[in-house]
Amino acid sequence: MNLKQLNYFHQLAKHKHFAKAAKACHITQPTLSASISALERELNTDLVIRNSQFLALTDEGKILLSHAEKILFEQQALTQALSVKSGELSGKLKLGVVPQSDKDIISIVKRFNHKYPNITLVLRVMSNEQIYQELDSHALDIGLGFVPPNEASFSAYQFIATCQNRLAYITNQKSITADLETCSLSQLDGQKICLLSENMKFRQLIDTALETNQIKIQLVLETDCMLSLATAVKQGLGGAIISLSSAKAIAEAFQLTYLEIVGGELSKTAFITRKTSMTPATKAFLALLDEYQQS
Repeated sequence: MNLKQLNYFHQLAKHKHFAKAAKACHITQPTLSASISALERELNTDLVIRNSQFLALTDEGKILLSHAEKILFEQQALTQALSVKSGELSGKLKLGVVPQSDKDIISIVKRFNHKYPNITLVLRVMSNEQIYQELDSHALDIGLGFVPPNEASFSAYQFIATCQNRLAYITNQKSITADLETCSLSQLDGQKICLLSENMKFRQLIDTALETNQIKIQLVLETDCMLSLATAVKQGLGGAIISLSSAKAIAEAFQLTYLEIVGGELSKTAFITRKTSMTPATKAFLALLDEYQQS
């Protein structure tokens, strides 16, 4: 057994498809299949349930996957630690962010890139649930997501740079916002509103806030794409409720106007990491984050 075989197996478990996993590994499908078969012979057990295609991992395959994730993570951490000794920190830092947060992630990323130019930053937008899942499987180094109300139940994680998520109403109707800087949720009662998809945590928090305050909006569009949401507002389909930081950026880019929603704070967001098993790049990012907060 070697690291290459473990990576092939890990990619197969991730993609659940032989051809896609082979493509991710930059090898042919027969080469991938042969590697998995060799691993099964060496361990004297079936790892994958398959006929002409991948169906699932066996129980033994799930055990191997758990160990493979940790081994591949430690390889990454070792490579980064050695890079420091030979020069500058290098490697990858994998970040996952929820679609809506009041954190200005790009400005922090820019500072990190300036200080550690040899680290490739991989930034993906994902659901809050996905962030915790990928932190658990070591597929992610740092998440930017919502802090759970029962934080004590998430003792395996640390929550850093926590902030309250503020809401804003964005519109193309400049006459509505001409003399105002803020509004309340109640003022949006009966308005035509565009929202992010209901499977997103941010949307669920908005729905809860509207229901709690007995506010009924006219939902005219829901989408999982911020660009589509902004375009819909620009073309007059309706206004939108998004995070304040997103509203500022979209208003400038699309020549729209926004009002901060007073009393519209949602659940807190924070940078989330595992308390253990952190790569040198993760530790460097957290140190820079601490500097950023103090500046």
